[in-house]
Amino acid sequence: MDGGILLVTGGLLLGYMALELVENYVREEPYASLSARAKASLARALLTRPKLLFADELTANLDQHLGEQVERLLFDRYPQMALCCVAHRTYVPEGYTAVLRLAQGGMREVTP
Repeated sequence: MDGGILLVTGGLLLGYMALELVENYVREEPYASLSARAKASLARALLTRPKLLFADELTANLDQHLGEQVERLLFDRYPQMALCCVAHRTYVPEGYTAVLRLAQGGMREVTP
């Protein structure tokens, strides 16, 4: 953070400092993977404690069990945050209150 001031509480300062190190690596390392870039983006978003998080393919590279653990962690740690997740999968983890399925040029709501 050049020329700025950041006021944080508790452990957030450590989180911001660690995130800055990761972002510097991702920015300067030409071979940083898309996965590393995605993790840095997610960490940056979560540190701001958003009310709404749009996640495109949040768990795409994870098996079903680990993907469900990641989403459960988000639901448990950020209960006031709405999560709008776009995914190409056939299962729906617990915690979602609405599921929209896109197929054959249309959209319909299905039971979570």
